[in-house]
Amino acid sequence: MMAFNLKKIGLVCLMGCLLLGSAGATDVDLPVVELFGKNYYRYEVKKKETLFSLCRRFNITQDELRRANPSLSNGLKAGQILLIPFDKKAVTDGQAVTGDQPVTGNNTENDTANYTANNPPIETSDDEVTDLSIHYDAGDLPRITLLLPFEEQATTAINERFVEFYEGFLMAVDSLKSLGLSFEVQALHVGTGTQKMEALMDAGALDQTDYCLGGANPAQIALLSSWARRSRKPTILPFSSRIPEMASNNYLYQPLTSQEKMQERLAAYMSIRFAGSNYVLLKKEGVSTADDTSLSEALKALFNQRGTNYQERVPDETLDELVTSLSDTYENVIVPYDMSLNEATRFVTHLVAAASKQPGKTITLIGYPEWQAMSRRNLPLLNQLNTFVFSSFYADFQQEVVRSFQVNFNQTFGKGLLNTFPKYGMMGYDLASHFIPRMVAEKTGAQPVKGPTHLQHAYGFRPETSGSGAYNQVFFFIHYTRENRVDVTLLR
Repeated sequence: MMAFNLKKIGLVCLMGCLLLGSAGATDVDLPVVELFGKNYYRYEVKKKETLFSLCRRFNITQDELRRANPSLSNGLKAGQILLIPFDKKAVTDGQAVTGDQPVTGNNTENDTANYTANNPPIETSDDEVTDLSIHYDAGDLPRITLLLPFEEQATTAINERFVEFYEGFLMAVDSLKSLGLSFEVQALHVGTGTQKMEALMDAGALDQTDYCLGGANPAQIALLSSWARRSRKPTILPFSSRIPEMASNNYLYQPLTSQEKMQERLAAYMSIRFAGSNYVLLKKEGVSTADDTSLSEALKALFNQRGTNYQERVPDETLDELVTSLSDTYENVIVPYDMSLNEATRFVTHLVAAASKQPGKTITLIGYPEWQAMSRRNLPLLNQLNTFVFSSFYADFQQEVVRSFQVNFNQTFGKGLLNTFPKYGMMGYDLASHFIPRMVAEKTGAQPVKGPTHLQHAYGFRPETSGSGAYNQVFFFIHYTRENRVDVTLLR
């Protein structure tokens, strides 16, 4: 693992329209980016350059450079794109500020919060400093606070995901700002433990928050759940689909639909959509029914209840025997057990090969969310098998709004989205697009404003009981058709 010096890194809101032109009043000729009303040079790092040499060249401090570029938590590399601040004016509304200060979402004089920089940093028990040097007074604007789990001892990949989440969130903030919404964003890095988060809560850093977003692990989620109940503030828990606290805390929101909930709903839907088919439910050798949480087990329970016929098989290595056992008359709906992505790739490869030897048999395959991450070479196999995949996330990368987001993200931050499923940048964008307009409407009493089009998620929140939190009830049923199309149905 690589270590990162995050003690002094402030998170900076870097959103706005790209204005490319000459750098002007400097000895360099660089494109200029205007983000939240503040100017930055867009600069590509050269070989042998260091933070020290860059700061000396542009007459800025390393803290200023780090605040403008969260990606520096992973080190400085040749070819890396940096945003170099050169506007030295004091922080006012609409300008970039440190992550421990609110960020206003509209360029009006009244949006500016009042600050007094006289609070000392808070020392935590592990001798690390939590950045809380700015004290803010109560303001009138709705405020959403992000508790981001950047961690000094985390792997590069983990930190990069949450940096991308934050950057995607800010892109939505910029879009919402252009719609005329006024609000504040406060971003605090809290690590992956609970000590920094507790220190921030005790110091009152969340007292003026209207909505809170965070919780990277069960310990943080438990702490946030307690805080949400005490403060009676809506709290969004975006990084987990299994949250026990949801059952008894109606201030919580869970955006990721749990696989168990999807499977229960999908079993009922499939029993109607594929009525009259020959169902073949696959099970893993050596796994007992009690330990099986796959879709095939959910279907088995439903079919037993309804008296629906089905086959249950342990698949052979080449799948030749499996295909031989299929019906020649009816459509064969094959439901595998939950398997790793590598295992799933081998499975569909063998199934296509086995099915090609018996072309008279009609096959429909049901797959799991991770299957969307198959390589471009293997995704066409899903079309050949008429595959349906269920998932709480789906992005159509041919859709104009998704393509535009990728281009804008690349132009703004000088990098592409990480090769992860789901895409963390799109997750941050969708959450901001959904919750910020709702927060503003609740706080101001104004008519809700429709936010930007969601890229990867669909939301429909509903509590399951009168005292529970609100679960996202919506998910995707993605059909890779034999005609090489991708058709998407929203289920809830």
